[in-house]
Amino acid sequence: MGKYRAQHYIPQFYLKKYLDKTVVPPYEPYLWVHTPDDQPKAKAPKNVAHGNGYYNVRTDDGEVSQELEHAFSLFEGEAGKILHNITINNKSITIHEKALLSEFIYYMHTRVPNFRENVNRFTSDISKMIMQVASAHPEYLHGVLKEVDRLNGEENDHDIDGLIEFIQSDRYTIEVPQERSIQLMIDLAEKISEVIFNMRWEFLIAPSGVYFVTSDNPVVLLNPKNTSNFFGDGFRSSPSVEMTFPLSPKCCLLGTWPKGKERYKLVTSERVRAINLRTCNSSSKHVYSCTKVLQLPRQ
Repeated sequence: MGKYRAQHYIPQFYLKKYLDKTVVPPYEPYLWVHTPDDQPKAKAPKNVAHGNGYYNVRTDDGEVSQELEHAFSLFEGEAGKILHNITINNKSITIHEKALLSEFIYYMHTRVPNFRENVNRFTSDISKMIMQVASAHPEYLHGVLKEVDRLNGEENDHDIDGLIEFIQSDRYTIEVPQERSIQLMIDLAEKISEVIFNMRWEFLIAPSGVYFVTSDNPVVLLNPKNTSNFFGDGFRSSPSVEMTFPLSPKCCLLGTWPKGKERYKLVTSERVRAINLRTCNSSSKHVYSCTKVLQLPRQ
């Protein structure tokens, strides 16, 4: 059972930054979880943003590996120290710290359900496209099935006409193992982390009485000059693209181009509310905040 326990895709140490500060003992600390179609709920960080066996990888011998969860646990400890110095002490960061934090931000962008769902959808669509093409060539499809039989040491009488009709009917779904998105996440880590590192970083500080929110998809990429990008925005899709990543209720990282020195910058309440709106719009299901009422742009 332990191998399929709840594993957090948003780290608990990060969620704890969003605890409601008005809660005092003996009550258990909680944050506010907002969904589009329900009232906000008070929940402890341990009870949100997780999935059973979320990082489990099945090895070639059929065993379930939890090495990735263990690696994230160690990694989060180092990243947590850097975030503390930024959000509590407003300290400048070293080159080494920026590199480590760039990798942390990358994984906060790719370890979440939104990334996994996008990978699964793309993989499924491509697989269906290939099958559709194959179904237009019965002799090729028959040869593929015979090769599969040979590799498996089997000999089957395949109903090619029935298979073609089934493929073209689109009455099926393709399940993509989670190992696929996990492997892609690992493969892209070095290259994308370097891109994040090379952005200009600004630490935006919220004024008194106003707070940043975060979500189950906290790293947001947005091009304010082009909101109709069909494929979505990437870290280098445009010189105008912005990356926002709330670090705490009082501090949000803004990454922009061109590259430049990082700095701390006090922003207006309107700017905080605007960033909160993009955070909410990019969430998959849940928005997390330290207040029961979301602070969004006034109508």
